[in-house]
Amino acid sequence: MTTQVTGMPSAQRALRRRRPGAQARRTRRTGLTLVSPALLFVGVFALFPLGFGVYISLTNWPLIGPYHFIGLANYDALLHKSE
Repeated sequence: MTTQVTGMPSAQRALRRRRPGAQARRTRRTGLTLVSPALLFVGVFALFPLGFGVYISLTNWPLIGPYHFIGLANYDALLHKSE
């Protein structure tokens, strides 16, 4: 008498193959709808200013007049400045 071992019971295999139902999709959509304003807020008021600050640090911008892209020269001057 030989018994085959497949690694997992048939009930667990059936659960793995099951796609989410309508209720699960509705719950997921509701969650994303409720979280999206918070993600937008973080993007606008945290991530955009952070990225813009990095961009400004790579320029020579006197705030009045045009700016010029100078790359990492600001950081080089900061590290190698001797007083």
